[in-house]
Amino acid sequence: MGPRVLVVGAGALGSEIVVKLVALGFQKMEAVDMDTIEVSNLTRQSLFRTDHVGRYKAEIVAESVNVYPSVECTFRVCRVETLPMSYFSSFGLILCGVDNVETRLWLNDVACRLSVTLIEGGTEGWMGHVRLVMGGITPCLYCTRFLHAERETWALCTLTGTPTNREQIVAWTLTLEWPRLNAVEFDVKDEEHLNRFGEMAIKRAAQYGIDGIDKPYILETIRAIVPTVISTTSLIAGISVLIAQQLTTNCFTTDANYWFYNGVQGAFLQSHSLQRDPNCPICHPNDPR
Repeated sequence: MGPRVLVVGAGALGSEIVVKLVALGFQKMEAVDMDTIEVSNLTRQSLFRTDHVGRYKAEIVAESVNVYPSVECTFRVCRVETLPMSYFSSFGLILCGVDNVETRLWLNDVACRLSVTLIEGGTEGWMGHVRLVMGGITPCLYCTRFLHAERETWALCTLTGTPTNREQIVAWTLTLEWPRLNAVEFDVKDEEHLNRFGEMAIKRAAQYGIDGIDKPYILETIRAIVPTVISTTSLIAGISVLIAQQLTTNCFTTDANYWFYNGVQGAFLQSHSLQRDPNCPICHPNDPR
């Protein structure tokens, strides 16, 4: 059923998206992710088992759903930003399940340039959102860039084998490296602990050309890390795929383009119709590109 779908990200959210696409009848899709499965992923990503540790997430996701004869799920192990623009033209829908703003905005640019529908989802602990980007109809992610304001919390989703930013370095050091090298629990109030933690984090950051890690940043990030909640990722994946199904079957009748879930005190889902920015350089019809 439906068009060929690109799923960017095969972690907690992306893997759930693929499973739900198959459950709702989508047959052709491709998963893109560069990371491998780690032990810490097993409690929050339902497709992965202990014997999958060390293998690529995208590979396991594709392998898991290809057991169904009607499903054709391929995969790529790479950063999606390295793929040529022509690659995306073969897809009718892009579903985004990554955990960083930079990749989301990059996919937003691709979707607007090629007029491919983008459904972007994200989670942060007990909260999550879904946004719909349809070129020339709905606001793009850049139109609503105020939603990307500097965050006060960081979602601990994937302790990636190839870190791309500072918070992943700090999360990796806190969750994996510190327990491996120290018999005592890390105490954020202990000056000696902070110094050792900083040395470990800076050493790993240097391996990947990441800078900007100092004691104030370490303190800020550790205090703001929030866990990935599998019920939230499942719900956000479900909303994303439901929108995809409604679009492909011409059953999408709402003018909403932004859905926000709050599970902190109960379970509340709000829908909003955000407006386009007439001066947006990415999606405005007067854009000279």
